[in-house]
Amino acid sequence: MKLIISSIFIFSCLVKSALFAVIYCEIDTTFPLKCSLSSVHPNRIMVENEGVERVVHAEPDRIQILIDEKTGQAFIIAQEEIQSPITLCVITTEGDVQDIEATFQEMPSQLIILHKNQEDLLDKMGECQPACDTIQTTINFILSNQIPPYLSRIPFEKKECWKNRKIKIVEISRLESSTEILRIFNITNCSRRKQLIYEKELATSGTSWVYVEKNELLCKETVLAVVSIKKT
Repeated sequence: MKLIISSIFIFSCLVKSALFAVIYCEIDTTFPLKCSLSSVHPNRIMVENEGVERVVHAEPDRIQILIDEKTGQAFIIAQEEIQSPITLCVITTEGDVQDIEATFQEMPSQLIILHKNQEDLLDKMGECQPACDTIQTTINFILSNQIPPYLSRIPFEKKECWKNRKIKIVEISRLESSTEILRIFNITNCSRRKQLIYEKELATSGTSWVYVEKNELLCKETVLAVVSIKKT
């Protein structure tokens, strides 16, 4: 199964929450798509040039599925806190079935676009953001305190800022490729109580994707965050 992330967190003038994720996925009826969905906002599934006929699942008390007949899109809404993955069987109007193994967490709304021919989709997208596995590889390098071979370090002026005088955010490094700049941060909870930090709080204009090692910070805990900004 091939995945292309158009942008993990992008700005939209149409959505009040301003940030959401778009995941492009080639339909593979033999392999489940693993992804994370929002537990606090509606999520959408659509099929390129087709529609969603129905979504089969075994958790009617935990999630709500709505199919919009006009657009052919499916809306997935969590009804409670969900700790374990849920399998969704998405049946398209042409009879294909894509299994989705979904975990739910507090994050922006997710949009999954299923597509039969990945090459056609790439032609439509032109220059796309890095594939999902490339992003994960980049994050793995950074978490291991290494610079990916396809990135180089660039000089910058170290900056420190605070959120609510409780969370300290320090930019510790900056990397670049021909298409993006990665800003790497240490985020520290300087209070005596647990604090929350979300990806959308780090996004700025031009942000392609945001990674935060952990959303809930314990007292004096420090986590890593990466913000990708597309070069213009």
